[in-house]
Amino acid sequence: MSPHTPETREALRAAARWLALLDSGDASEADLLRLAQWRASSPLHEDAWQKASLLRARFAGLPGALAMAALDRPDAGRRALLKQALGVSALLPLAWLVSRELPLDAWTADMRTAVGERR
Repeated sequence: MSPHTPETREALRAAARWLALLDSGDASEADLLRLAQWRASSPLHEDAWQKASLLRARFAGLPGALAMAALDRPDAGRRALLKQALGVSALLPLAWLVSRELPLDAWTADMRTAVGERR
């Protein structure tokens, strides 16, 4: 199951909703029957259900505060944007330093003299 397809994301969201319903204690017999039908309707649904169940089992042993901290972490898009911003902010001073130490004007000039030198 590829995590990048819209069908996969929707199946995982549906599995999460089913788990939330079951864990709430408000699930009726009709809900359990609809869950069984949903799981049987597609291999993608069954795979999403298995992954969601495995995740629930892994979080079952964690303290509540730690589990919520893991679930509330920033999304990957925000992290990528922060990494790019940090990379640009690190490169700007480096580019300024290189331009001061190795001026491009000196490389393109017809004649060049050092500070205080006469020709």
